[in-house]
Amino acid sequence: MRFKSFISTFLILSFIILQFGCANAKNPQKPDESAVPDGSAPGNSFDPQTDFDNRFATQYLFLAEIDGVFVWKPVVQSELLRYYVKETGESGVLCSKPECMHRDHVYNDECNGCVFSAVRALSYYNGQLYWVGYYSGSDAANALYRMDPDSTGRELVWKVDPPSEFAVKEYEVHRGKLYGLCVNQTVSAGEPQYSMAVICADLNDGHFETVLYDEFVCQIFYADSAMIRFVGNRVYMAYSYQDHDGKDLFKVMRWDSKTEAAAELFSTYEIPSAVQSMWINENEDMVLVPLLTDDQEQKLYRVRGGALEAYLNRLDENGEFNGCHISDGIICNYESVRGEWFDSKVWIRDFEGNTLFKGQLPTDFLAETPGEIKACSIMTTIRDGNAIIVPFSIPYLSSAEGGGIETAYYLARYEITEGGLRPTLMLSCTSEF
Repeated sequence: MRFKSFISTFLILSFIILQFGCANAKNPQKPDESAVPDGSAPGNSFDPQTDFDNRFATQYLFLAEIDGVFVWKPVVQSELLRYYVKETGESGVLCSKPECMHRDHVYNDECNGCVFSAVRALSYYNGQLYWVGYYSGSDAANALYRMDPDSTGRELVWKVDPPSEFAVKEYEVHRGKLYGLCVNQTVSAGEPQYSMAVICADLNDGHFETVLYDEFVCQIFYADSAMIRFVGNRVYMAYSYQDHDGKDLFKVMRWDSKTEAAAELFSTYEIPSAVQSMWINENEDMVLVPLLTDDQEQKLYRVRGGALEAYLNRLDENGEFNGCHISDGIICNYESVRGEWFDSKVWIRDFEGNTLFKGQLPTDFLAETPGEIKACSIMTTIRDGNAIIVPFSIPYLSSAEGGGIETAYYLARYEITEGGLRPTLMLSCTSEF
């Protein structure tokens, strides 16, 4: 198949580049603030062959890019990996078996494209796709799997056995290690106690160690807003919680895989609500998106040289565009309007606040939804050069006999041009298939 040929060529080129271009964590402890080194340390530039891509670092996304080929699974609970070749528009289920029925029954482990994952866990590393999925068909245990980008060479690497005290919410492969972001709750003296951790294991042994850890007692823990990010040798854990005085604290911790040093990089009470999204660069400058609230000034924040400032209005002059995502230098705000099926406006800015586009988001492809649309969710936004990629989740009333609510998923790319947005529907599927 053409996709297999395309990927085979890509892997040969990658091997040549790697050949000519290349020449144990400590026990967890409270970080030493004096251990924070300069943000411009060497070895922290992005390498697409070895580094996890922070554009895809969200628990709601199961997406990877391999030299212009996108591999997608719409939600954790779905089974099939699909691919889209940006140059040709070729797409389909990521399975190289010509006679495979893909999903003729649940848990079809004979299909190379079937991935049974428990959490968000798809990464591309050194020429192969990695994910954490069910072990021997059981959702009580997980294993690390990998395969070539054309779906051949699929194998179980090792059984995933994280420390029993941690609940892992997502996994990423980065620079030879599998990382897990962990959230946990216990009860001490009748009071809930929470903890955050990052664990990691070398790909060649599967032995987990805890490299970042923090525990706290709070009134509200915003577990859904906990994040992990990667910049070169550095790994960041970011999270928010509300203390018993009703004040929201945002904190970022960092671990360096080379020096094995843990540090609290940044913390503040000056952001009026929990931070839901973060972009961090090589200099450790950050752009932060707080949760939208009704009683606080609606601002976006940034950190430069360790100093926090509120620097952009989240809403426009009409108080519109309350939905907000950030990705690799762009800010995308959305305003939803209910129409024949669904209409949405989008406001795209760069990190300096310059408007790149403001207007209607074309969604004509939603007419393909096989039932009455009940709602629409724009799950996130990913920058792709001069374009954005938008995954949609569309609950609809199934027309099947005795049908209830099903969900349609769409992955669309919008090129930003002088004449407006140029849409391309990359992939789509429904929960019925």
